Amino acid sequence: MKRLFEPLAAMPRILRLIVLASFFTGTAVLIATVFRVGTFRIYDETLSGEQLWSEGYGPFFVIIALIMIAAGVGILKGRRWARWLVLLIYVAASPVLFIYSRHHPSQNGYLLWIFVVPAFLWAAFFYWYLFHKQKHFFAQAL
Repeated sequence: MKRLFEPLAAMPRILRLIVLASFFTGTAVLIATVFRVGTFRIYDETLSGEQLWSEGYGPFFVIIALIMIAAGVGILKGRRWARWLVLLIYVAASPVLFIYSRHHPSQNGYLLWIFVVPAFLWAAFFYWYLFHKQKHFFAQAL
């Protein structure tokens, strides 16, 4: 168990947070989606596990969860490809926005500002952080 957490202790705080958030959030979302337990809040709508699948969101939640888990494990192991997965999380969430906007067409402009712009800003931050600020961390892992 100690070997598992040694890389975490050596990581900068933000990088450690990315690993833990990606892995544990991805695991929770995957379990809840596959087993259809709990409720899911998508913008202003709350859906049960069954509704999540019947509305068409289910497969995308599974894909996003798997990307998050892979990104967390990859960064923990210092894999360079994991940086791209962190950025891909924001792109992979786009189909959820499109499905939602299909059901709520009057809110498309609103969704642009509450989802797309912040997602772009977070992706830009993670790009800077993972590819520039922490590039030495990933260079050592080769």
